[in-house]
Parts: sequence; C-alpha cells; structure tokens
Amino acid sequence: MAISVIEPLRHRCVGCGASCHGRTVQLEPGEEEIRIRGAALALGVLDPIEGRALRQEEGRCVFLTDNRRCSIETRFGPDAKPASCRQFPLVATRVGGEVRVGMDPVCSHDIVGSLQGDRVTAGSVQVRPAPGGPGWEDQELWLSEVLCTPGQTVTGALQEALRVDPDALQGIWRRMVRSLHRSGVAADPRLPTPVMQALAPLWGWQGEGPGRPWLPFAESYALQAADRLVQLRLIGSVRTPSALVILSLMGAWGAWQVTDDVEGFGRTYAAWIRALRDEGFTHRWLPTGEDVAWLLGGASGPRVPSAVD
Repeated sequence: MAISVIEPLRHRCVGCGASCHGRTVQLEPGEEEIRIRGAALALGVLDPIEGRALRQEEGRCVFLTDNRRCSIETRFGPDAKPASCRQFPLVATRVGGEVRVGMDPVCSHDIVGSLQGDRVTAGSVQVRPAPGGPGWEDQELWLSEVLCTPGQTVTGALQEALRVDPDALQGIWRRMVRSLHRSGVAADPRLPTPVMQALAPLWGWQGEGPGRPWLPFAESYALQAADRLVQLRLIGSVRTPSALVILSLMGAWGAWQVTDDVEGFGRTYAAWIRALRDEGFTHRWLPTGEDVAWLLGGASGPRVPSAVD
C-alpha cells in the first residue's frame, strides 16, 4: 500500500496537557487493555476504562496529574502509554489504496512544532479508515489547489471557496459570532477547559475594523493546517471538506484578529479546530441549511457548505 506523507512532519511536546482533556482515547482490546488496567492498579487509579476508552474525570484523563503529566509515562515510561497517546498528534488515514500520514493541527502548540519541532518517524502507527462521501475526492483536489497556490492568502482562499468579495468576510464573521452566542456554545461546559480558555478572546470580538494584517508565517500556517485537515480527512462534526475549510479558515481569520502573537494565534486556532471536531458542535449553532444560508449572507454555488445540517 502506498504511503503519502503530508508535510510538515514535525512535533515538539511541551507538556501542556491540553490533549489529555476531552479527547477520547480508544484502547486496543486484549494486551493493551490488560496493560493499562495493570498500570492503573499500580498507580491507585480506580476504574480506568469506560467501554473501550480511557475514563475521564472532570473533563480530563484519569491518568493526568495536577502538574499536567501522564502518570503512566512518569512511572513506567512512554512505551507503556496507549498507542493512541504515544502516536498523538501523528495521524495515519487510509484513503482508497494509500495511507496518508501527517500531523494533526489540533495540538495547541502545532504552530511552533511545525517549524521548530523534531522530525517525526512514523514507524508502526494505528491507521484509521477515512470518512468519505460522494464527490469528496474532487473537493479535496480542488481545495488543495486553492490552499497551496503560491502566494495564496486566507482572504483569497475564503473568497474562492465562498465566492464573495473581501468586504463580505467581516459580515460573515459577525454573523458567526452572533450565532455562536445565540446558540450558547460560547459557554458550553462540554468543551474541555483548555479549549474554552483558548477560545475566550474570540467570543468577545465582533469583527469590527479593517482587520489586522497577517504576518506571512502565521497566514501560511493557517492555510497549511487547513490543507492537512482536508488531506487527512480530519472532518470532525462537519459534513464536507469544503465546509471544513471554510469554517476552519473563518476561525483562523478571527483568531488572528484577537491574539497578540503567533503562539497565541496557534493556540486559539487549534482550539477552534478542536471545537469543530466536537460531535454536534456545529449542529448546535448551525442546525439547518437556512442557518448556513444566513451565515453566508446569500453566498451560493456548489462549493458552499450546504451539508453541515
């Protein structure tokens, strides 16, 4: 089977613990479950597994300590952790006759790791089957061309995807913030605490003003991360690749306006991607096609995300 690497394949873990909040860690039946139960017994962790996943307590993994360290890794070493945890944020997705390998931009520090992190060696990884639907391959090809065009900008990519002029984007963002507040998801306790903290600047901004100019690296990263989402089919609760690109880039555009530096932007953008991936998140604030039409202000055409309802 062919292997396709989606660059950049770099990562640097800073031990922030954000990925240990609200993320479902499925365990392999058999040896892995037995190993984790044995580690839990030695660490004094009761009932570590619910169904076939690591149990969470107050929104975080039961093995996460108060100083944001994995108690399994601290006591037994990194190889003792579940395969999903050892692999994060590396993703391997089977699409047709190939396996696409890349880094999930949902990591809070991916923006720094993608530039300064160590080169990741894939080795033995868990491969996930790709979600799919009619016309996905054509959408992927077109979106990748849009996102990876030399000299492309976030505004330009959104214009092409939405078929609107630049002035319309602030109106779309204002409606997006309004609908987020109206639906209550801006204060949704089901989202992990680190995600809500990183998203907090977004909820207070209404899209006023001409917009802060992008730094080239931050803008390039926003486009590259969106392309990784598409190529690795990290679709989350969004229904189509085009909807994923539009919603993720709108979040990137807003995140850049409300943060002070590149690292802060990276954390807020990653949190936005994480929220989009939450099951049902988009459906609570864009429950119907009519809501989508209102958000986009009348944008139309085959590339508009009409399938998020």
